[in-house]
Amino acid sequence: MSETELTSLERVETALAVKQADRVPVAPMIAIHAAAIANIPVNDFLFNFDLAQQAARKVFDLYEGLDIITFMPGVGLMYNSPFISTHSRLYFNWEFASNLPPQLREVSLMGPEGYDKIMDEGVISWLKRPQDYDAQEMLATTSKMKKEMKYWLRERQIHTFISATSVTPFDLLCQFRGMRNFFVDLRKQPEKVAETADFLAPGLAALAEFMYSEIKGVKRIFIGGVRGSATFISPQMSAELFFPGLKTMVEYLLRDGFQINLHFDTDWTPMLDLFNEFLPAKKGFLTLQLENTDMQKAKEVCGTNYCLMGNVSSTLQKMGTPQQIEDACIKLINTVGEGGGFILSSGCEVPIDAPFANVKAIIDSAHKHGIYRT
Repeated sequence: MSETELTSLERVETALAVKQADRVPVAPMIAIHAAAIANIPVNDFLFNFDLAQQAARKVFDLYEGLDIITFMPGVGLMYNSPFISTHSRLYFNWEFASNLPPQLREVSLMGPEGYDKIMDEGVISWLKRPQDYDAQEMLATTSKMKKEMKYWLRERQIHTFISATSVTPFDLLCQFRGMRNFFVDLRKQPEKVAETADFLAPGLAALAEFMYSEIKGVKRIFIGGVRGSATFISPQMSAELFFPGLKTMVEYLLRDGFQINLHFDTDWTPMLDLFNEFLPAKKGFLTLQLENTDMQKAKEVCGTNYCLMGNVSSTLQKMGTPQQIEDACIKLINTVGEGGGFILSSGCEVPIDAPFANVKAIIDSAHKHGIYRT
């Protein structure tokens, strides 16, 4: 790699292609944390585009040295989407407070017969309309987001990370059924769960592509996965019930030329071989963004074809010191960062109340310790 300094956009694209850039890109997953740093209510950051826009630009400049903006104004759209997702309050019971992250009050929305209902009727029968829902405002925000994407990509030369989000059919069904009931279903009627997940997967991928068409930023889709991990089920059960639906979605999106960010919280260490077994080996198109997974093991198993992103723990960001965070970053850079294909980040989202100095320590560590020598 040339010693010429790259722009942030070039640096990130090089890492996503599983190649070595001039240094390790850095992008802690800042979202609601931006509201706290900008000192505005969380609800304003989510649902007031103009205030969120001012906050995002202020926070980006305060955290000097970021390579990706992960806290785009308009993020509240996912809570107001009429298209099915685990974050839509038009389907699920999301609660909002001024100075707290949104909280999901998870309840069972369907009985064991609901799987057949989904395959017969789709999910539209669960759609609801909150009294304060404003469809016109949602459309206006979409238009503003499209312009904001252009600002960051063209004027600031900063990667905007994703342009649309989706979720695995396994996680979606779990949220519909309620976790306790769903895990009973995995034992009592696994074939029905698998059949419904297969039914949902192409539609979820198609919806993500539609969302992208409305924003037109980077051609990159975020897929969230949580409950198919070793934290919840065995590798065998994950192979039978989680990964087939994910495989369908990934193949659908890859066929249409999309890059995919697999944002997988909890611990996937025992399942790492399954990513190689089920998903196409399409180098440069897939990123594994991991929370509690062993990153060194992920590098050994998946580092050839996947860009890896993570994973300074949320607990350390909240409770640790800048020096402890720097030490954790050095370890990640020296192991996962070797040879490129790595973005230094947080494990899932930066806590809303993480100290500024701790988050800045992640950024500074990449600049101080992440330079590649040739």
